[in-house]
Amino acid sequence: QTYIKSVWLPSHQRAEELAVVAMSAYQNGENQKAVTKWQEAMTAEKSGTVVRPIIIAVLNENIGSAYLNLGFNQKAYDHLIKAYNAYTQLNKELNVATTANNVGYALFGRSPGDSQKARDVQ
Repeated sequence: QTYIKSVWLPSHQRAEELAVVAMSAYQNGENQKAVTKWQEAMTAEKSGTVVRPIIIAVLNENIGSAYLNLGFNQKAYDHLIKAYNAYTQLNKELNVATTANNVGYALFGRSPGDSQKARDVQ
């Protein structure tokens, strides 16, 4: 039998602690605090020797959602499209679908010239 030992690093623990604080803030309507904490979590995650792509994708999706709530559609789009692309590469079909929906929300209300971007995501 072969056992695969999972890699757990202090950077992962710090990223997850910050993500919990961010989610709590997000659920309480404190979107700016959530963005800040998720960005700190992303920095912590990327500082490790082993970066988990799915975690980076989730953090980008969460940041994008908080930016949507704040009305910062361009910033939301920038993070959501990163999440969308990562989920696509990771073959996470449900995440691709939900993130594509949020990308649509981010594009809504932007200039008509950006409608091509929405079609390109498909």
